[in-house]
Amino acid sequence: MRNDEVTTIEIMEFLQEYMLTKEESKNFATKKDLRQTEQRILDHVDDRICDLEGSVILRQRKQDHKVDQTLDLLDRHAVVPKTEVDTVRSISVFPSSL
Repeated sequence: MRNDEVTTIEIMEFLQEYMLTKEESKNFATKKDLRQTEQRILDHVDDRICDLEGSVILRQRKQDHKVDQTLDLLDRHAVVPKTEVDTVRSISVFPSSL
């Protein structure tokens, strides 16, 4: 036998040392487990995105309200011409019903 050939005994020793047993394989996640975990993560991310979107919209509405109040004040005291106030109002994020 040549020196570079692997014997059956060496193969068996290798398998005994590195082969996964049936009991050890029970600790690994199945494809179903991975899909369920992936779905839970995606659901959680989706919920967080919706929460953040709601927070952003709420802040934008508050900011839009502040701008409207400032425009009313500027218009009332004739600091800015009415045409310019109307122009700024027309680009409002959340149009108000006046």
